[in-house]
Amino acid sequence: TVTGSQSDTITVRLQAEGVEKPAAAVYQDGRWQRVDSTLDGSYLVFQAPTQGQVLLLEEQQLPLLTVGLIGGGTIVLLLAGFFLHRYGRSRIRAEK
Repeated sequence: TVTGSQSDTITVRLQAEGVEKPAAAVYQDGRWQRVDSTLDGSYLVFQAPTQGQVLLLEEQQLPLLTVGLIGGGTIVLLLAGFFLHRYGRSRIRAEK
């Protein structure tokens, strides 16, 4: 809680040394909400309300290989479904 502020929000400088990809969230309206932030040296800078809780996060990204495998697998499944559907329709026509 910040007292004596004339504004509803303040600029927070949160030390994020040792965190590779820092991000921040504030607790508002009964849930955690991510906030826009910038990195200034080893500090994460963002706007926050004068009262509440702040959380330092470390963003995790999926490795590029994982993203490629998921995307490739999805394409293979879609193509397989398309060809199975097409083959099934042509086979039904041939039987008639």
